[in-house]
Amino acid sequence: MSHPVVVRKAYLNRLYQLSTNRDVVKVISGNRYCGKSTLMSQFRDMLLNKGVPESNIIYLDMSESLGTIDDSFQFTGLVKSRLSSEDAFLLVDDMNFVNNWDSAIKDL
Repeated sequence: MSHPVVVRKAYLNRLYQLSTNRDVVKVISGNRYCGKSTLMSQFRDMLLNKGVPESNIIYLDMSESLGTIDDSFQFTGLVKSRLSSEDAFLLVDDMNFVNNWDSAIKDL
């Protein structure tokens, strides 16, 4: 049984407004199964609809990479290998699966 998808326009618009400030990392937080992944996916779609090239969006789901990427060095290498522009958006779901993820974000 599938659940209806709720589009949270206020959150999406706020994320888009905040996306112009490249000096601040944006974090979507909340309880388990409250729609964080869905919101991030919708934000990705919004970026594409606003004309951001797909090559400028790096979307990673770390829960799917379990066992292959588990530390900050591997994560940083993965991101840099996919980076096509300094103007890229990095969207990471389940970042908590990466050990020392905060070091990786600082490095990037």
